[in-house]
Amino acid sequence: MLETIAEKLGKYVVGFVVLLLAFVFALQFGGPQAQGCTTGGSGKVLAADVYDSKITVGEFRSYQTLLGLDRQSADVRRANRLDEVVLNGLIDRALLAREAKELGFRISNEDALRRIIEKNTLYVTVSTDAPPSLPQGELGFDVKDDKGNFDEKLLKNRIQYQLRRSVNEFAKAQADEILAEHMRDVIRASVRVSPEEIWAEFADETDRANVDYVRFSPSHYLDKAELSDAEIGAWQAAHAEEVDKQYEAQKQRYTGLAKQVKARQIFFAFEGEDEAVKAAAKKKADAARAKAAAGADFASLAKNVSDDKDTKARGGDLGFTPKDRRPAPFDETVFALGEGQVSEVVEGPGGFYVFKAERFREGDVPVEEAKHEIAERLARDAKADALAKAAADKALAFLRAGNTFASLDRDLAGLRPLKDGEEAPADEVDPRDELTNAPRSEETGSFGRTDSPISGVNAAPLVEAAFSMDEAAPLAGEPLKLGQDYVVYRLKERTLAKEEDFTDEAKARVADTLRRRKGEEAVKLHLFALRAAANKAGKLRIDVSAVLEAESNS
Repeated sequence: MLETIAEKLGKYVVGFVVLLLAFVFALQFGGPQAQGCTTGGSGKVLAADVYDSKITVGEFRSYQTLLGLDRQSADVRRANRLDEVVLNGLIDRALLAREAKELGFRISNEDALRRIIEKNTLYVTVSTDAPPSLPQGELGFDVKDDKGNFDEKLLKNRIQYQLRRSVNEFAKAQADEILAEHMRDVIRASVRVSPEEIWAEFADETDRANVDYVRFSPSHYLDKAELSDAEIGAWQAAHAEEVDKQYEAQKQRYTGLAKQVKARQIFFAFEGEDEAVKAAAKKKADAARAKAAAGADFASLAKNVSDDKDTKARGGDLGFTPKDRRPAPFDETVFALGEGQVSEVVEGPGGFYVFKAERFREGDVPVEEAKHEIAERLARDAKADALAKAAADKALAFLRAGNTFASLDRDLAGLRPLKDGEEAPADEVDPRDELTNAPRSEETGSFGRTDSPISGVNAAPLVEAAFSMDEAAPLAGEPLKLGQDYVVYRLKERTLAKEEDFTDEAKARVADTLRRRKGEEAVKLHLFALRAAANKAGKLRIDVSAVLEAESNS
């Protein structure tokens, strides 16, 4: 049987103080308020019922306070499921404490209080899926004065006024917390790790790989994924179900619209205060505006002369835009035009602009028009994806032909190949510096089996692939899809765990890490089984509405 905290500590003076304090508290708070100093009777409202353990809304709130969640907005708590984490933690505590009692473990409320006074800490259980940033386990709970002596008044204030609980409620909760923690210790102690597991864990830690790779992102190819109305119509007909589904999900974007304009732009950039540079940009803008006003195709002009790399390939297309989405020169100019009209040259951020207002709309967009827009976007995305895949396949074929990643990088940039021993010209400009998400050769650097060597994407498939390869066959068999991107890669270096590095110290360290991780997994599985058994027996009832109602009234 578990030794009581009093027996373990042997602090008889502290024990006397605790018993005296409990007696004083019983006299002072033994009336109706002994159920906890809560508002609106929430100390008695049940949040959950676990076998014979009653979890009240008042206790739920006290744990929010202990964890600092009472200082966060309801929206933040809801977005991070924090209230759910707290309530599930209280349920987990009740299940574990009940099992500990069935195994013969015991601890009195007085012993629980004694432990707090002696250690200046308490236990808080949250659910096993709680975010790592949330405080949990053994937390500081200061009940001592500046000289390090127990402060009865401080303890009383923290329980009554900060947590709004009675001493009996508080002590019982901590007794259950200690029993739950001992039960977790029992579960963790049952975990065993084999020598094979320890070696495998060590290998996972020390195996390293390094990979050359190129990412082909569909977003880079969107400007090359232009489609005619006929192509969009054909795609929409072939994917009608997908378009209908997207329309239903986005219907609100096409109803009750404020006035919008579908516009195009031609942009001429200038930097700095040099009047000659500014005048040259203005002269180009005037020439383009004159051609557009004379009837030249605006989209073709934009493709040929615009400096805006983001819209140039799309003929300067800005799509439909409501007011207040773009800089003031846009709103002031374009919304004053009639449909089909071309603006004068306008000075704005970074240079000179020429705009064309193609069409206005507001209110409800006709269903077929909305679906056509959705189909256009989806079709462009599909074409961009196909272009990215084709570029990745071409790059892989280039490497299979015996070329290096350095040569591939120059080929992707449109630069001439270098002869053996030749260095790149000092004044050479890489055109990809002006492009978004352009494919280029990169190196992961050394990484392990549990690392993420490429930022911004789930690189686990690449890690798995790299550790299944060896330097005798280092090139990927086909492009790997990581998120939206296609990745062509080649194993550059691979190092394996070495027996001589597997020292006794390393074995002990790895075994300890493995036991801790497996112990926490065992606790999760055990709690899952306990909760399933309680549900099956009809001994677990959760009243979320009571918690929500109490929160709305607080």
